[in-house]
Amino acid sequence: MKKILMMALAFVMGAWTCVAQEISCDVTVNMEQVGFENRNYVSSLERDVESYINNQRFTDEDWEGDPIKVEMQIVLAGGTRNVFAARVLINAVRTLDGPDEIPSVSPTMRIYDDTWQFEYNNGANLTYNPMRYDRFTSFIDYYMLMIIGLDADTYAASGGTAIFSKARNLAVQAGAAGAAGFETNKQPSEFNKYNFANEVTDMRLEEVRRLIFAYYVNGMDIIGFDRAKGIAEIKNILLDMADYKRNRMVNHSLLLQVFFEAKFQEIAAMFNGTDDEEFFTELMFLDPSNSLTYQQAREGKFIRN
Repeated sequence: MKKILMMALAFVMGAWTCVAQEISCDVTVNMEQVGFENRNYVSSLERDVESYINNQRFTDEDWEGDPIKVEMQIVLAGGTRNVFAARVLINAVRTLDGPDEIPSVSPTMRIYDDTWQFEYNNGANLTYNPMRYDRFTSFIDYYMLMIIGLDADTYAASGGTAIFSKARNLAVQAGAAGAAGFETNKQPSEFNKYNFANEVTDMRLEEVRRLIFAYYVNGMDIIGFDRAKGIAEIKNILLDMADYKRNRMVNHSLLLQVFFEAKFQEIAAMFNGTDDEEFFTELMFLDPSNSLTYQQAREGKFIRN
């Protein structure tokens, strides 16, 4: 009987693993800029979006391990009856390998997007259909797919390719529908959702993705066990990135932009006070928009927010 019970438990746990969701998201909605007469339309928005994301599978692949931790902050603006605009900040982190008693995470995405425009009524029936553009859910679906793809890329070289392709297909549909932020006619170096998805599915960026994979697996996952070794490896990987950018990249890379926007504080804290002028010069070449932060780290004066 005990054996039968254990087999039954294993079957149930296995079935749960196969249907586990990829994302665990904490959603907050700020309605301060919405008139009182229009707030009734979105009073359930926070709960509805959080439930939609956390109860949805965005890929066809079996998900192993814990869901990806995501924070989504939505600031609503305007509102004419049930039509709204929103500014959104999305943060995602990846759990690192290391001693169980010292859990640690590393950011994989930090993106601010002010292009979301949609219609909404309380208690809307939100359904996932990546083959159809929807003014409300497609914005969410795109970013969840990109987060899953970026996370998969940290566990296997180019592991997120199939997921990025889904995000790109969705972006193409949204662009064809004229959705703001998904335009397909922007310069490739100009950040928008279509260009980002298009770049990460471009074979010419495979080397950048391989270096990002190495940053996690050969660097961040090692730090919990051997900090000096992990940091030394990360330093070499960042120098390899700089070499790649200098000698093999023609255009500005949106993937590197997203990577460093998520990582710059982590990197600055890691190398705060390091006596290596050449290394910091390469960092500022890689990520010029955060040069001030790297200058503070070079002087040993960086304080992480």
